[in-house]
Amino acid sequence: MKQAKLDPRKWSIDDIKAQGPRINTVDAIQAFMGVGPATAKRVAREEADKLPFPVFQLGRKRVTPTAALLRALGVENDEPAAA
Repeated sequence: MKQAKLDPRKWSIDDIKAQGPRINTVDAIQAFMGVGPATAKRVAREEADKLPFPVFQLGRKRVTPTAALLRALGVENDEPAAA
């Protein structure tokens, strides 16, 4: 599994916090690993159990708690998002 590397061209911490209490898992993987959507979808399908944050199946969607993604990125969730 690739080390966490936030790609600032795609996701900022504020972008992640703006998602609310949960974030689409493909987006979470893209933010965490800095990969494209095809790789993120494969990881969500085949390697979700190896991620440092939980993945929940809600119907046909996979979601991740935003707070768990932020912790995996080394960010405290109580830091306010920039206005």
